[in-house]
Amino acid sequence: APYDSCRLASINLFEFVKNPFTKEARFDFQDYYESVYKGILFMDNIIDCEVNILLQMINKTDDEFAKKLWQSVYQIAKKGRRIGLGFTALGDCLAAMNINFKDSSEFMKAAMRVKMSAELDASIDLGIIKGPFHDFDISKEFIMTGLDIKGANKFYDFLLEEYPDAVNRMIKYNARRNVSTSTVAPSGSLSILASKIGTTSGIEPLFKALYIRRRKVNPSEPYDFKDPNTGEVFQEYFVAHGGLKEFCRIALNKDFESLSKEDQYACFKMSPYYMNQAEDIDWQDRLKIQSIIQKYTSSAISTTINLPSTIGKDVVKNIYINA
Repeated sequence: APYDSCRLASINLFEFVKNPFTKEARFDFQDYYESVYKGILFMDNIIDCEVNILLQMINKTDDEFAKKLWQSVYQIAKKGRRIGLGFTALGDCLAAMNINFKDSSEFMKAAMRVKMSAELDASIDLGIIKGPFHDFDISKEFIMTGLDIKGANKFYDFLLEEYPDAVNRMIKYNARRNVSTSTVAPSGSLSILASKIGTTSGIEPLFKALYIRRRKVNPSEPYDFKDPNTGEVFQEYFVAHGGLKEFCRIALNKDFESLSKEDQYACFKMSPYYMNQAEDIDWQDRLKIQSIIQKYTSSAISTTINLPSTIGKDVVKNIYINA
């Protein structure tokens, strides 16, 4: 909303796979639920930090324009207490459990149902303890006629159908702490930094397991490639995905870095990442997975569908229409 802050965080799905890249691999749903629950508590505290800083800024400034601006930001933060807890490393999580991206529907349904359950539980508990967001009005979400309850729109009908206990608690205590709790952000830089190995980002499958990346440098520095059109120069370096290295270490008992380029590629062909890169996954399968995730997300999803450069306009049109 206008004047609202972008309060985002991401849960690393790969961290919840026990015994990754083995036949005993499984997803720890209990640990996952608890981490998502704590994530909502953490992010709600971020709002309190934000509004406290805003009050300090409002009280210190003599600039009327700045004061009015910060007051607007302060008011919208209090009105909705909007947060966006998402996830990253979906591609690595699926690979670690040997699930093809296009075959992940059932797992995604289970994971997203648990995620939203934890988010609702945490936000309702916070609402009971600390009070709901300023503009909370249960009558705008659920219509109550006698003992009958109906959602005010399709989203609240969905909550009533899949999370009746949470809805009943919201109504009983007239409380939820946050107007919105979840999103799926791109998580690009965050995923490079995630854990010790870096992860796939957000909702995306692995872009490339092995590739050459270019980094722009100054003309005075050594370079490997010069753009014939712009004259800009770049150093090239080889990138191997961290999850692939983990597969090589765990499943094949080999040190990826010590292998020849040929053996590294052979390792990739043996891995669950093979034929599960962005270029291998049809856009219909991408949308199918996205639709499952969106159903259990209270805000928007950021995603990239990778297409060949020869793609026709009608295909792009169909992607938008189907989405």
